[in-house]
Amino acid sequence: MHCIKAIFALGLRIMKRITSSIYILFISLIFLSACSTKNNAFRDQYRWLSGKWEGEDKGTIMFENWKWEKHRFEGTAAEIVMNDTVFSEHLFIEQFDNEAAYIVVMKERSPILFHQIEDEMGRLVFVNEANDFPAKIIYQQDSENSLTISLMAKGRPNQAEVSYQMTRMK
Repeated sequence: MHCIKAIFALGLRIMKRITSSIYILFISLIFLSACSTKNNAFRDQYRWLSGKWEGEDKGTIMFENWKWEKHRFEGTAAEIVMNDTVFSEHLFIEQFDNEAAYIVVMKERSPILFHQIEDEMGRLVFVNEANDFPAKIIYQQDSENSLTISLMAKGRPNQAEVSYQMTRMK
């Protein structure tokens, strides 16, 4: 009888550990699913920006290339004049505490952070009042394959200093 009680007690301990492990696994899966859902919603909100965009103005070719990488959008932008890259930067759109940020990284400069103030479908507005130019960046989706990027200077929030008409490249 003593042997049966010992086996039963051992069985209960094993079941408690298995139940505990299953519970921990279940909670982990819920947490991971919530993070994944959050990332998916963020990704889907900006998906229209994905791809290679190109425009031309007075002999200057501008391009931006955006793609989703793990938890954020990563982009590159450049201006080319007579086959010479005169300007380039790395761009990121990332979510911090449920707030989107647009981050510009240029060679030999500190990153510049813009916070998002508008995110209507097909229109993104980012601002950094501490930055002289641009202080505001607007991405406006004109159609599935075209967008306008407008850059505004500090103190002139409603007047575009520079606007680029971009076309999605295949």
